[in-house]
Amino acid sequence: MVCKNRSEYYRFTLRFFTLLYLFFFSFQLFAQIPKTISFSSLDNQFSSDIAQDARGDFWLTTQSGLYRFDGLDSQKISSETVKGLRGYKFKDVLVNKNNIWLNSDAGIELIDIQSQTSQLVTSQIAEQLHLDKNNRLWYIHLGKLKKYDGKQVSSILPSSAVGKVIHFLLLAEQKMWIINQKNQLILFDLPTKKIINTIQLTQATLALKQNSQGTIWLLNNDFKLQFIQQGSLLDYQPLKNEFIFRFATSTDGYIYFYNQKGAFIHDTYSQTTRIIQETDKHSLRNIYLDRKKGLWLQLQNGDWLNSSSSVVRKYNVDESIKVSLDTLRSKVPNLEQVININKQNWLGINSTGLYLKTNNHDAFQLSDMQNIKTIYYDNAELLWLSDDIFLYSFDLLTKKIIDTFSIKNIKAITSFNNDYLLTATHKRLYLIAPHHKKVIIKKNENMGLIYDIFYDQNIETLWLATQTGLWQAKQNNQLWSFKHITPGKITYIHNVKSEYLWLIKNDILTLFNSDTKEFIYHNPIQISSPRNQLIKLKNTLIFNHEMIAFEDNKIHTSNSTLKVSSLSYNKENKKNKVVLFPSQKIYLPSTTKTIYIKISEQLGTLNKNFSFEYRFLSQPDWFPLGKGSSTLTLSQLPSGIHVIQFRNVKYPLKKHTELSLVIATPPLSNWWYLIILIVLFGFGFCIFKFNVQPKQKQDTLTLALLKQTKEAIWIANHDFEIKQVNKIFTQITGFDEQEVINKNPTIYSSKGRNKKLEQLIQQELVDNEYWSGEVWSCRKNGEEYSLDLSITKVNKNKKNQAPNYQYVGMFSDITIRKRNERELRLLATRDPITQLPNRTLFIEHLEKAIHSCNETFPTFALLFIDLDNFHKINDSLGHTQGDLFLKQIGLRLKSNLEKGFTIARLGGDEFAVLIPPYLYSGMTLFYAKRVADNILSLCKSPFTLEGIDISITTSIGISRYPDNGINCEMLMRSADTALVHAKQNGKNSFQFYDKSQTQTTPELLSKEYKLSQGIENEELILFYQAKYDTSLNRVVGFEALARWPQVDGTMISPGEFIPIAESNGMIVTLTLNLFKQACKQLQFWKQHIDINGRIAINLSAKHFQKIDLVKDLTHCLASFNISGRAIELEITESAMMDNPDFALKQMLKLKELGFSIALDDFGTGHSSLSYLKKFPIDKLKIDRSFILDITTSEQDRNITSTIIQLAKYLNIEVVAEGVETKEQVYLLHIMGCKVIQGYYFSRPIPADKVINLINQPTKIQSS
Repeated sequence: MVCKNRSEYYRFTLRFFTLLYLFFFSFQLFAQIPKTISFSSLDNQFSSDIAQDARGDFWLTTQSGLYRFDGLDSQKISSETVKGLRGYKFKDVLVNKNNIWLNSDAGIELIDIQSQTSQLVTSQIAEQLHLDKNNRLWYIHLGKLKKYDGKQVSSILPSSAVGKVIHFLLLAEQKMWIINQKNQLILFDLPTKKIINTIQLTQATLALKQNSQGTIWLLNNDFKLQFIQQGSLLDYQPLKNEFIFRFATSTDGYIYFYNQKGAFIHDTYSQTTRIIQETDKHSLRNIYLDRKKGLWLQLQNGDWLNSSSSVVRKYNVDESIKVSLDTLRSKVPNLEQVININKQNWLGINSTGLYLKTNNHDAFQLSDMQNIKTIYYDNAELLWLSDDIFLYSFDLLTKKIIDTFSIKNIKAITSFNNDYLLTATHKRLYLIAPHHKKVIIKKNENMGLIYDIFYDQNIETLWLATQTGLWQAKQNNQLWSFKHITPGKITYIHNVKSEYLWLIKNDILTLFNSDTKEFIYHNPIQISSPRNQLIKLKNTLIFNHEMIAFEDNKIHTSNSTLKVSSLSYNKENKKNKVVLFPSQKIYLPSTTKTIYIKISEQLGTLNKNFSFEYRFLSQPDWFPLGKGSSTLTLSQLPSGIHVIQFRNVKYPLKKHTELSLVIATPPLSNWWYLIILIVLFGFGFCIFKFNVQPKQKQDTLTLALLKQTKEAIWIANHDFEIKQVNKIFTQITGFDEQEVINKNPTIYSSKGRNKKLEQLIQQELVDNEYWSGEVWSCRKNGEEYSLDLSITKVNKNKKNQAPNYQYVGMFSDITIRKRNERELRLLATRDPITQLPNRTLFIEHLEKAIHSCNETFPTFALLFIDLDNFHKINDSLGHTQGDLFLKQIGLRLKSNLEKGFTIARLGGDEFAVLIPPYLYSGMTLFYAKRVADNILSLCKSPFTLEGIDISITTSIGISRYPDNGINCEMLMRSADTALVHAKQNGKNSFQFYDKSQTQTTPELLSKEYKLSQGIENEELILFYQAKYDTSLNRVVGFEALARWPQVDGTMISPGEFIPIAESNGMIVTLTLNLFKQACKQLQFWKQHIDINGRIAINLSAKHFQKIDLVKDLTHCLASFNISGRAIELEITESAMMDNPDFALKQMLKLKELGFSIALDDFGTGHSSLSYLKKFPIDKLKIDRSFILDITTSEQDRNITSTIIQLAKYLNIEVVAEGVETKEQVYLLHIMGCKVIQGYYFSRPIPADKVINLINQPTKIQSS
């Protein structure tokens, strides 16, 4: 063999050994990768070209025929399938919306998709088929450029102008690039037929392409990529070291290519290259991008593989998202951060508060919290907010703060396991759990400052963006280990999927593969403030009005859709007819015998691990096609419309489709037509002569009513037999007109025909000639529906004629409304945790029990049940397990108590049981006692939560009708009073109500009512009594004391109204109102004067024991922008003694908010020195009872001195209350008590006199 030069010899040698290598090793390659279109499914023929149509089917050309791959199977297409198809050998294929273009040995053929026929466009031998934007076909024939415009073929370029054409490329503005036989690259203007530019090539060209960005790419004979820039041909430097055997371009700036090392993707924006599929041998022979930009690689063994190609794509922001963001920005100026919570709902913050943009394109202020720095949504209707001082959990449904944590300057928040949260400041990382915080790490010199964090629950890994780079953290047995992944200043993290992370490294947005430790994408635009410039979506970022998305070709396969691939049917003594492009409705002749319906999905020819099932729309049951089977065979379908639904068993809601088959009605013979025509004519003439003319106007009105009304109508004769129905009737009921004509209207329920109701309706029509109401019935398919029905009895004849009655029924379908009403009723009357009746429904049952009492059944019993120390379960196991425990309690009560009992959950840990009159009447007290004992033992029996056996005791209060009350309110109050006494008597017991337990008088009831009105109208105000430091000779704070001014100018003291408020449960509301009043006053003083200390506010024992206390106080502080360091909370010893463990946790949470704790009235309760040491108490307030006789009683002096010395040893400050004389001041001073409070220095004064008190000369001089 003679070679012209050495380089040509090397190229020939390389190609020869490449092909030899491929032959021996290609079968072993990709052995572990799932193949999609197998070589065997193409009858072991290599495909030369591939294209995808609009339905998602692939068309492949081979030397022995044309094939269609529907996602599961390949089918050879012949002239029997597509009428008029002539070719045997096929080379090229092009696809547009309505046609498939083929280059075959017969010439160029055109398949029309709608008619499923083919026509021969030209018998010319063609090369390089191309469709322009107007669907005109361009091709090369014997070196000449041809064009087919749908009617005729014409020559475009004279040979004298450009010579013999080898390659061509159509451009916009009617220009094209041409490569001719002389190896010249020519830019040609079609309208003027002039050459604009000529470039002499030094090598032969393998491919000439243009991408969507307008760049012209050329692949030369040395497998090198070149491009045209400003009229010159240049080597593409980023790929100058790569051999490129074939390539494809996408619309978003990517180049896909393969060579001897494998398949690659190259980003022309960032000029970076990544390998898609590595091969040790030369195993690829073609490359193709489908309509969804999925990458297909053809192997040397003939298989086509749908390969994964992860890319970053840019899109314009969706119009719906653009409208939402524009709405939010127009309503909320200077947005600092925006997050998406679900689809079109968006949250934004600025310096004035938190704002929500809802689905209706409206934006409103959700909270007026100021200076919010960070927001985080954890997909559970819970929002986390942080300012400079605190972290808050915020309920989006109630718009209230749920919990507060004292953490300053939070920079990032991320979800952790279950109810836990991770937050980061620059120097520390916190693990947040319900009601407490835990520091995980402090400043790490190697890590530097922390900017952002993200916890991936799938791999249980914490990612940290820090000053020194990206760090990885994992937890093992409560210990955390940290690993440095990549250097550089990382300020932002957003998880994409699996191993991919969005990072901002040195102010540049990048995509990082944590497995390979590679940066696979770089955005050249600097991002200095990511929280302000970027908006996170699930796998997407919004930046500068663009959506930047990471996509993996695997997504296309997993998201493939189910479709009807083809349909074939046979008629009598005829071959099968195949429908390759089935529409949603297919009309079939009446002679159809057997129908074959082929279902497909993009799963691959070798994938047989799938299951489809089908059903007829008129039937509820689904039937399997069989595992690995995709064809449904139907035989002898009757005439009419048959709607068939198909679905993928694995993804029934996501992957489904349906097909409507319309089977024609069998035709009659001509003689029958003639006979029927004569009979109909005679019958019609008689009707017209004797009946139609007189009733024409009436029938016209009836027909108009039946046709135009939006309600269902049926008309029955005097025998109550239906004679006419309208179309709405058939749509609602599902019954055709023929199925109901001459039959009585019937009402069905799930149990069968409701004859009793039908008889009642007919009797009402006889008596009153009209009936209306709402009833439930069943459709033809058995589905229950509700209808608003009215029936009228009408006399058709005139008054002087004998009656001729008809019945007209009209109804509308109100099923949706009734079901909504039923669901709303259920939501309004059922407890969501236990599904037991709630307080509302229980009161209804209680009222019914009262009204049902009579001489036979005169009495019933009511039991109130409270779970003792239930809060310990919530505190130790969490609220989720607490809810589960309540559910188990409800189930146990329901399954063990008698069926006639009404069992309800009233709220919290309170349940109620109503023993109805028919079960309780005639019984003694021992029956109620036996029920109560049963409940006590039921609750004592162990429950299992998280593998732990738990038992609980209960307290029960019992009241009886009518002895303990004649209405619901009195009975429930009596039961509650009895319950309180059961708890006071040691719990784990029951108590019957006794009148001696309450001393309610009309005067007391009047006071209670006036107090409730006073609290509601905020009539109660605060007076302030100064606390004075005798050593500093100045005011060191105030105690806020409640007063209730009256209309006559008098003042009711706390000693009168506080006990009333505590007894009837108003104390919590009263305390919150006064707390808000104090915060508001502090806000005013903060701007005008320094009060030299804290304001002390009293908390009742009941309020202190409320779980919501911390949340309520936090909300008040945030509302008035007040720090807890300005307030002292005074609690009594009884508040701590009832539940010391809970009290300790409550105090710690209050201390985190900055409050100081004072123990009020010390020495009068059940004091314990161990509790003084255990609790975080800042002050002891000596009760006034010890101060009153301190100058005359040695015992009081000794007690007071002991308290002062004890407090000094425990490093607790002491305040003496009720100091009224100079002698008392002196004795307290020498005992070591420096701070006093009492009338001697100042009485309680209104807020407007506090400033004068602070500024006036001091009354006392130090001794």
